[in-house]
Amino acid sequence: MRGTLSSNSQLIGETTQTFLRQWASKILSTLIVLSSTFLLYQYREGGLKDAGLTDTSIRDVGGYISTGKRIIDQVNPYIPDGELWGGARWGTFGTIPVALIAELIPRFLQVVVFQMLGLLGLYLFLATVFRRIPKVYVYSICLLLIWSSSYREMLATNQIIGMVLGLIAMGINALFLYEGNKRHLIKFLGTLSFVIALDLKPHISGLLIVGLYLFFRRGLDFIWLVTLYVFTHATVNVYLGRIVEIDWIEKVGTLSDRANRNELGDSVTFWPIIRKYIDIEGSFGVVSKATLLLLVLLTFWLAYKKNWGSFFFLSFFAPAFSIYFHYYDAVPFIALILWAVLTRQQSILSFVVLDLLIISKEATSLKNIVLVVCISFLVAIFSTSANSIRIRNLIFSVIGFGTWQLIYYANSKLNLNQYELQSLVVTEVLVLAALYFIASSRESNKLQNFREQ
Repeated sequence: MRGTLSSNSQLIGETTQTFLRQWASKILSTLIVLSSTFLLYQYREGGLKDAGLTDTSIRDVGGYISTGKRIIDQVNPYIPDGELWGGARWGTFGTIPVALIAELIPRFLQVVVFQMLGLLGLYLFLATVFRRIPKVYVYSICLLLIWSSSYREMLATNQIIGMVLGLIAMGINALFLYEGNKRHLIKFLGTLSFVIALDLKPHISGLLIVGLYLFFRRGLDFIWLVTLYVFTHATVNVYLGRIVEIDWIEKVGTLSDRANRNELGDSVTFWPIIRKYIDIEGSFGVVSKATLLLLVLLTFWLAYKKNWGSFFFLSFFAPAFSIYFHYYDAVPFIALILWAVLTRQQSILSFVVLDLLIISKEATSLKNIVLVVCISFLVAIFSTSANSIRIRNLIFSVIGFGTWQLIYYANSKLNLNQYELQSLVVTEVLVLAALYFIASSRESNKLQNFREQ
């Protein structure tokens, strides 16, 4: 009798939990739609919203469109063309689909369409990588991520990182998860998705894509990836009548020289603030390349050892040590941090990190303060079902809010130019987030291979 009552109670508890999760998922999905609509409207014109600056041009995605159009018109995209075109910094073949998509869209709709494609790609990436956790967590990560300052910078600049993540997700599903019919065709399309992603954002997608082949021991499939990559680029070279990778290498060399002189004003890696306080001017090139190479090798070693959590973490953290990195490039890394914040035990550091991820710089604006307080309080309350833990989390969130304000105040007192301040803020956010992830991993090792259950 007692066993029957216990079984009934357990069944009722599981049913109630399932019911609440279903309703929570519906509420969160509605909030995602409403938030996305609001943010797309807010950022229909790019620029710095808090500074009252707007930019009605198509912004960064326009560079990829122009590259693709130049290739179609048989023009070398790496050769500067006056002040309006300084030459591409990315691959060739992958920009052609972007240009073709742009041709199908009226000019006045291009900004919002590419922003929507980025949002869809982002959700596909989250649904793929976190496919073994309840949907309510995936929706929660997505909602917090689109309100993060990194994602909003992606909207403001109309960047394509969301589309690239969507291409990576398509490749993962096709090559490593799909087990249905027409497998050869699906594998080809997945490999093609990887090739395009590598072309558009090699410094962001490269580590994860190569590491996935090591993780799943897919040596033959990797050979097919290299073959398709070489074939597509060789086709472009024949079409243009020149091996344009030579010009691309020269372009990268120019960027490297500018980085050595600390003149890459549009890049916000760790290095500008490090060079502000540590004298490495004479050896910067060697130090930066050696550091990045070490992190790349470590990432591949972790992938080969099937340490999924550490491999995934480092594949998106290591690019911040390259000479060319922007805050919007941190979107996939921040998604992983938000997963940890939502699924692991809360702490003061977790709320400090959460507040910094939502608002990284403008911490005195009333609307930004309200946004941070609302999000941190909601996370404190709904990330657990125990009232005692909720009270503790609320206390942590208040302390975290105060720490966030202190960090902003300390930053404002430093004698830094705008470029150095941006580098400092990005460094603080990513380093504190990394420390939190590592520290919380010791207490909770929940991140599993998304193919296992």
